[in-house]
Amino acid sequence: MRSELARITYKPGWEFTLYDTGGELQLAVVTPEVPCSRGGPPIRVGAPTTIPPTRTRTEFHAFVRAAIDTVESHEIDEWLKVDGHPMNDPHK
Repeated sequence: MRSELARITYKPGWEFTLYDTGGELQLAVVTPEVPCSRGGPPIRVGAPTTIPPTRTRTEFHAFVRAAIDTVESHEIDEWLKVDGHPMNDPHK
């Protein structure tokens, strides 16, 4: 799985890391530093996700894409605002 993950790239600065949490493998998708929508210094956004059983490379690739989508969707929800208020605050 690590060798398959090593083949995958996304935007510059994005990282993929596998973790063994004592029986479960997790994938962490981490962005480069991005501005914090609530003020403060830039932060790195990440989302660890348990890797489900996958039988093929295509299934694993689809899982990685979904994990990236989770992080991207969080950022959209963080920044997409109407009258200065998030349309869908991901922290509530």
